[in-house]
Amino acid sequence: SLDLVIQAQTAEGTPASGATLTVRPAEGAALIRQLDPGGEAVISDIALPATVTVELPGSARTTAVAEDPGVIQISLEPGASLMGRLADPSGAPLAGARVIVRPVATLSHEQARPWVTETQSDGAFRFDTLPPGPVWFQISLSGHAPLEARAGASTAGGIELALTLEPAASVIGRVTHADGSPADEPEIHFAGSGVWP
Repeated sequence: SLDLVIQAQTAEGTPASGATLTVRPAEGAALIRQLDPGGEAVISDIALPATVTVELPGSARTTAVAEDPGVIQISLEPGASLMGRLADPSGAPLAGARVIVRPVATLSHEQARPWVTETQSDGAFRFDTLPPGPVWFQISLSGHAPLEARAGASTAGGIELALTLEPAASVIGRVTHADGSPADEPEIHFAGSGVWP
């Protein structure tokens, strides 16, 4: 058979019913579907090799590579949580900020797909499918200085962060010659710590 069969189960040994399956062939579009009640999906006519990813709330996102047709069995481990609230310096929540998380263990792997979300109206964000251990996260929002930091992701209730984004600094001016006439195509360079003002 030329079918690719994905079978996934939780750490408790139960079928990963309803888990999200993503199959990304080396060429072509990704296929996304839900696993059936038995924790299985049959994929036909997909170019191999392909990366197979299974995500289920409460379980760590798990990835495998399918080189040939056949059965791939995936066992999901308990997922770690990282959650937080984002505010401005006055304490007002910041909605719509982009939060990107990457486990420290996968930073050198370009194929490691990051976890991405946006903060809600109350500034909250949450990840529940991280592998346990340290993570790097980046937060960005227009008009604010970006934030990059490291935190731990835990299976024991998770970690909750209270974060503040500072307003972005801006520089406004004009470049002139000594006589006050505008400079044509001036070259401007900024250097600093990256934490301005």
